[in-house]
Amino acid sequence: MSQQRRYSVSQNWKEQVAVKGEYVSYVRARPNLPTGTSETQTCIFTLLYQFFIEHTYLKVQRRRARGQALIQPGGGTLALPQLIILRHHFRKVEQKFPQPAFEFYRKMPDNSGARTGPPGLNLLSLDGGGITGLSSLLIIKEIMSRAQANSQQDGILKPCELFDMIAGTGTGAISAVMLGRLRMSIDDAIRSYTQLTRRVFSERKLTFTGETGAFKATVLERELKAMLCRAVGDEDAKMMEDQQPDEDVRCKVVVYAMSSYNLTSALPIAFRSYPSTATSARCAIWQALRATTAHPYMFKGIEVDVEGTDLKSMFTHGGLGCANPTPRLLEEARQEYPGRSVASITSIGTGHPRTIQIVTGRTRSSWTTGEAMTKVMRVAQEMAEGSERVAEEIARRFTDVGSGYYRLNVQQGIQGVEASEWERLDEIAAHTRAYLDQIEVKLKIDRLVKEISQKTAVWETSHIDGRVPIALKVMRDSIRSLPPSSSRFTGREEYITKARAYFTSGSQGRRVFVLYGLGGAGKTQIALRCAEELREQ
Repeated sequence: MSQQRRYSVSQNWKEQVAVKGEYVSYVRARPNLPTGTSETQTCIFTLLYQFFIEHTYLKVQRRRARGQALIQPGGGTLALPQLIILRHHFRKVEQKFPQPAFEFYRKMPDNSGARTGPPGLNLLSLDGGGITGLSSLLIIKEIMSRAQANSQQDGILKPCELFDMIAGTGTGAISAVMLGRLRMSIDDAIRSYTQLTRRVFSERKLTFTGETGAFKATVLERELKAMLCRAVGDEDAKMMEDQQPDEDVRCKVVVYAMSSYNLTSALPIAFRSYPSTATSARCAIWQALRATTAHPYMFKGIEVDVEGTDLKSMFTHGGLGCANPTPRLLEEARQEYPGRSVASITSIGTGHPRTIQIVTGRTRSSWTTGEAMTKVMRVAQEMAEGSERVAEEIARRFTDVGSGYYRLNVQQGIQGVEASEWERLDEIAAHTRAYLDQIEVKLKIDRLVKEISQKTAVWETSHIDGRVPIALKVMRDSIRSLPPSSSRFTGREEYITKARAYFTSGSQGRRVFVLYGLGGAGKTQIALRCAEELREQ
């Protein structure tokens, strides 16, 4: 802004200070303006102040000419009434100034390393595991404690404020719903979890021939409904939220259960807390949790009308084929957040399992037929419910990245704890604390908390689930000769990222990406820069 165009307000310094302070407070509260170093912010606020004075000074003069008071009735230092500042002028400034402010900010020398696109997503996956699910919550408590120490937030930081999407199965689904859908603090979730497991598993039922489940499903349903009443005041609250909170702060939750009628493909049914283009089961929260925890050895199955058509489906334990929901979570993130990037993937187990093995005797007569079948069935169940194999596959997928994926799971002490041994909760907590005291685990959690807090994009969601990208050589050969983009071009990373993700999504056929806007907005430079990046890939 030229010196000649600035209005002199030195004689009205009280007006100047009041107007500046009011507008700076307004700008700091605006979510669509960026933040940066104090030096950058000072430059921006100075420019905003000059811009504001230039456009309001004539209004001040008009009020003085009309004999209207510039000081609020009863005294005070505010030169302009709040209504004029907030209602009349700021609306015009907001329409004219945010985009230039963005461009000015991005061109500042000390902002070269700042994030210009949307923040990276934080994903959380929780394994199923019965009683040992307490271990997962204690690990999350450690993460939240460190994140709270690094946060500027005065109140208690909740997991739903830290993670963008949480997936769970079995008892991990209960934890996911408590933290994400019900928005509990981690301490409240731990208390609710221990209370629920103690009451559900403290009394076995008498079983007869043909019955399934060693524990009463009615007790589980009663405790789930009681938990919902304490949290939201409605025992029949729906899994899918009716009124969605703001997109930037919402935590999406998805839990999985298996259909008893078809286990061939081991594809689970998803119960989501958010609308989706994919088919979603629509039911109450307690029904979704009953479905995912219906382990054949513990609870009988449950029939749920998932589509509202009076056609019910029978569900069984989500851990049968989906004990570790991380792969499903990555698929869900790709589907729900197209064009976005992921900052961190946190996968938390419920304790390292014991070794799965079949020890055969030296002679065929060492096992009876019944014993052999029992052992084989036991091994098959443990293999189906195994989560470490999936964790190893996911870790191998992200080996070359070097950061972003974290698997946390207690290694020793929990192997012998059965899923229903509620009286060993204190023992589980002790083994988890010992695990968290290990130096390598502390360092891992420190790195994890740093990446969660910074939300720096690591991978694009278009290939986060492991799908093979389209051959880049074909794309490179198909890009015709184009003029180079301007060396002064800066910013617009959000649009470039979306366009690049669209053209590398792997879909077949001709693809067209339309950029539209006012003349001089930068459409040509965005297209040229995107083409250059695709060619470099």
